[in-house]
Formats: sequence, C-alpha cells, structure tokens
Amino acid sequence: MGTMHKIETIYKKRAEELHSWSKVLKEIGMDNCHAIVSNCLESANLVTLIQEDKRLVSIIEELSQKFFLFLITRSTRNQSTKKLAKIGIRPEIFNFLSFGDDQHAVSENFTKN
Repeated sequence: MGTMHKIETIYKKRAEELHSWSKVLKEIGMDNCHAIVSNCLESANLVTLIQEDKRLVSIIEELSQKFFLFLITRSTRNQSTKKLAKIGIRPEIFNFLSFGDDQHAVSENFTKN
C-alpha cells in the first residue's frame, strides 16, 4: 500500500469517526477548513450529477401549502441554490434558510443530539 493510499485511508476513517471532513482538516491544523472544503466542492462541480425531480418538487410544493418549510445546510448559499435549481426547487418555497456561509448560520450545536 502506497503512502497516499495510507493517508487517504486514515483520513476517511477519521472523517467517519468525526462525521465531518472539515473537522479532520481542522484537526491537522488547517485553519480555513470550511473554505477549503467549500472550494473543493465548488471545483468538483457536483451539481452536474443532480437531475431534475418533478415528483420531489410537487411534494415540496404540496407540503409548503400546509407546513412551515426550512432548509438548513452547511453548503454555501451559492452551492445550495445551484443544487435546488437543478432539482427544480425554488428557494423562495422555504420559510427559513440557513447556509454554511451565512453570517448568522445555525450553530453546529443545533444538530447535536
């Protein structure tokens, strides 16, 4: 097993333990870990893998007529709106939105049990 493969294996194992790629980067001393992960995701252009989903759009539109809908994500606003657009979902359908790059984004404590 080559050195790069060993590093990748250790990195993936630690990411599973922490449930976060950015926490692994922070652990090894990378200060701007969220920006690094965000830039990697932006460069990977994962949006191209997403397909329109008219059934999902219909379900969300129906739910929005009866319920308060919110979207909380650690993805950036730019990444998130691109993903939603690819699926066919208008961000305006949500009553509350919180993105990873928002100044007042929901705290990590919000997601902890």
